[in-house]
Amino acid sequence: MVNKIASILNALGKVIIILSFIIGFLLGIDGYEGGWIIFLHWGGSGLISGIVLIGLAEIIELLHKIAIKMEIPHRVPKINAASKNNTNNRPNR
Repeated sequence: MVNKIASILNALGKVIIILSFIIGFLLGIDGYEGGWIIFLHWGGSGLISGIVLIGLAEIIELLHKIAIKMEIPHRVPKINAASKNNTNNRPNR
């Protein structure tokens, strides 16, 4: 079972890495002074940001697998009507 949040973060990290190198390349060849520095700045910052997101996605996925192995429920059970009306859990007198 794949965790949706982990999948989204993983995809977002990859998109950020790819887009940052593309934007850095386009800004670097656009005639600005110090084109390689601009490319390295965009590429480096995008690479770091993307790796952090991919790492966070991996942590979430591993925690999800541990929760499945331990059979931890995904949702908190709803409170039934009897215990909602009687807040102190004592019988009515």
